[in-house]
Amino acid sequence: MKMCNLISIMLTALLTANAMAVLNENFFQGKYKLNDDALHMYIGSTDSKKFGTFTIDLGDGGEVVVPDLLYPVGKTILGTRVLPVADETADGSIEVDKILNEVMYGDAEAKKEIFSVILYHHPEMHVATFDKLNDALRTEMGITHAGAYIGDGKTRNAPVDYNDRMWDVAGYPAHIYAISLKGENQEVINNNILVSLRILNGHNGGPVFPKDYKFDYFRTFNLKEVLDFYRAWIDPEFVRTDINQALGFPLNYPYIKLLKEHPGFKTYCNEHITIAINLGLNLVHTRQGYIDIWGQKLGTDLFNKAQIIFRDVTKKEAEEDAKTLNLMSADEISQITGKEIPEELLEKFKRPLWKRRIGSNILPLYYNPKIKKFALALAWKPETTADIMAHFIRLYANFTRVTVVRSSFAILSFAKEIYKRLGIFPDEFNQLAMKFIEKMIKQDIRLHSSRPLPELNGFSVGRLKAGHPQKKIFENKYFAALKKGFAPLLLGQSHLKKGIQTTQLAIKELRPQLATLEASLKADESNKDLIKKIKELKEKIKDLQASILVMNAQIKFIPSFDKMLDKIKQATPALTLPSNVLSNKSILNQRKTAMMLRLNEDIPNLKELSLEDLAWMSFAINVHKKDGAFSLMDLARDIRPKVEFNLQFDKKLKYIQYYSPPAIIHQIARNMYKEKDPDLVITALGTAFDQEEVEEKSDYDQNNDNINELKESLKQLFSE
Repeated sequence: MKMCNLISIMLTALLTANAMAVLNENFFQGKYKLNDDALHMYIGSTDSKKFGTFTIDLGDGGEVVVPDLLYPVGKTILGTRVLPVADETADGSIEVDKILNEVMYGDAEAKKEIFSVILYHHPEMHVATFDKLNDALRTEMGITHAGAYIGDGKTRNAPVDYNDRMWDVAGYPAHIYAISLKGENQEVINNNILVSLRILNGHNGGPVFPKDYKFDYFRTFNLKEVLDFYRAWIDPEFVRTDINQALGFPLNYPYIKLLKEHPGFKTYCNEHITIAINLGLNLVHTRQGYIDIWGQKLGTDLFNKAQIIFRDVTKKEAEEDAKTLNLMSADEISQITGKEIPEELLEKFKRPLWKRRIGSNILPLYYNPKIKKFALALAWKPETTADIMAHFIRLYANFTRVTVVRSSFAILSFAKEIYKRLGIFPDEFNQLAMKFIEKMIKQDIRLHSSRPLPELNGFSVGRLKAGHPQKKIFENKYFAALKKGFAPLLLGQSHLKKGIQTTQLAIKELRPQLATLEASLKADESNKDLIKKIKELKEKIKDLQASILVMNAQIKFIPSFDKMLDKIKQATPALTLPSNVLSNKSILNQRKTAMMLRLNEDIPNLKELSLEDLAWMSFAINVHKKDGAFSLMDLARDIRPKVEFNLQFDKKLKYIQYYSPPAIIHQIARNMYKEKDPDLVITALGTAFDQEEVEEKSDYDQNNDNINELKESLKQLFSE
């Protein structure tokens, strides 16, 4: 995902108080490791400590290392479990299957169904300067595709033919994750999600992939939308009159045609996986499971349709696998029959998410109004642009690590992206962003005034008595440095005006080119190259127009920003009083609130936190505190597109409110994304690499392998 809602960038970032014991070095878990050639290809050296980490070059000789692509390989250790795979060979995924079977079922040789999520990522993008983080895919955490692995070397994706439904991980490895639900047997969960996935992926030609997948609509943001998506997939006569009316379609227009043809309903990679997971955790694929949701008549009819479709797609799947791997003769292939939905096994699934969050007092579930509530009973809440940018700031632009000036500029630099994605004008964005920056600067002052100083014999400025001359010296030095850092903004009015003039001139020069191309197109309406050039030129003009809006907003923003800095300076004596100094005691006092408990649920020992951790957490507390009915975080998350979804298409606009990017799976596994169902557990099990990139360890010690730890953690979930 590209950089989006700046404002919120800080928001969820705050939610992510990632103060666990994290090692900024790689630890290859298990019996395999990357060979030297592979390491050199990925990170330019054979220093395995750098693998899976991202280094930010601050440009002044400093750097920040973020272990973003690593995951837990022990209770307090981040690393990578290297697993070799090879395509188009019967035993090419044997090592992966052994690990998944051992962890999920306690038996490496188990012959049970496997479902896991796989995230393809770019460890080779491991370093960038601070101003090039977006080019290095950091808003996506370097994770660019989500699919599913279902055992025996088979993957499932949107688009359906991605990687020919195999691994294809050479130079592009894939993390592997188990999806679990507390209190439920893993085999039951795997099978139930697999039924959903096989029907969605194998029927109707599979999902239709959008052209602009990074900037695409995510429509299944509540349980009703998820259920309607599935119903349309198996019932071609199902109609959504509400959507047809809103979009101006005939009232009897089948919903499946919208899902397959309309640009507002096409399905990108992780959207496809998210829908399959949400179905698998809510719709029990038994006759009674369907009746509980849709009632006796409709539920029975839909289950019968699903059973026929499942039998058909599993038959096709078995035939294709047999041909690909040359497992059978043509006569044997012709005798293949499809599988039945495993009702007897799935009847053990007693507490799907909807029963846990909505209850079963009102049945059929489909007529319960609660299914329309945003994200209720879904595995995780879809992200807003605020959530995405918050994670970006927390990981890559944390003011305690890259300086408050860099963090502030990172936030303000997203004004154009917010305008393009939500239609929010830069003026409006800047004013909200400034509220976050103000709170951030105040915590930065507390942080600096709490650090021990040699010239004060190890005391901090914040512990000096009011009126002490060192306090004034500190204040003057701090704000002199702050003003110097913000000088490009505060003194940039003439530069901005010149930039506006230059940009206006560039637009003026492009318009005749566009007119010429459009005139040529009238004579040749089928010229695809010409259509592409016209589209690119229009986008370029649109981008330049957005830049003018941003620069005009910055000119108007300068006085208010300067005034904000002066306001903070006047409050500095209060900010540095001992009672306000960052300390474990002050944090523990605030921890009494439910919000604080939530923010710190992944922190084993508050007393071991650094001043930087405490400063960030204090900032997080401040932006989550309610001011009346809303906190700043609430306001940022609640920013909605200027034009409603159903009105955008006639006006040829595109604004996006919700996303489910691939990185969200990794964030949940890393305990970075809190907006998930409390009973959902996502566990990173390993990473698939091409076998040519892997070698066995000469010093492998099975006693140091964390497989038993993983097995026990999943086993414990079943009884919760």
